[in-house]
Amino acid sequence: MEKDTVQSLVDPYNDIKYIRQTNQQINYEKAITITFIYNDQISGTLVIDDKGIFSLSDSVENYQIEPNNDIYKQARGIYNDLKQQY
Repeated sequence: MEKDTVQSLVDPYNDIKYIRQTNQQINYEKAITITFIYNDQISGTLVIDDKGIFSLSDSVENYQIEPNNDIYKQARGIYNDLKQQY
């Protein structure tokens, strides 16, 4: 992956702010899991669905992401691009 592509996921991940904790379950049929690796170690994991329900690797709770964070849209686009290539 190109550095710009990776950065398009890292920036929204670092800026994650959530509206609230939620009891809604993640829809795993439409969820994307992003694992961030830094210096050969997992530095964070994010599972997010199309409605913005997400969970971070350091949390057991689910949260609702702010509507202006586009990490799901970015990740979905990258996933589709990679799927076509491979």
